Amino acid sequence: MYGVFIVITIVGLGSLSLRFPQTLIDGSPMSRYLCGFIAVFWLVRLVIQLFVFDMKLVLNTRLLRSGYHVLTLVFIYFVLVYRLGAFCPT
Repeated sequence: MYGVFIVITIVGLGSLSLRFPQTLIDGSPMSRYLCGFIAVFWLVRLVIQLFVFDMKLVLNTRLLRSGYHVLTLVFIYFVLVYRLGAFCPT
């Protein structure tokens, strides 16, 4: 059940980002707060991936290890982009 909640949250945040990109960068207090919230969400997700999940047993092929590292880079990218939206709006 927890996984469903996370998927719904990620789909919802992604949908907001894709549907209203100009609104997210307009510099209004609401857009800055939302970007900050999304940045914190992805930062927490990144910390959980790096320090909570023990993936050594699961990452047993080169493809799985590569995918894991790509996901880590994507999470870092999301943190940086949404942080930029929160603190340096256009």
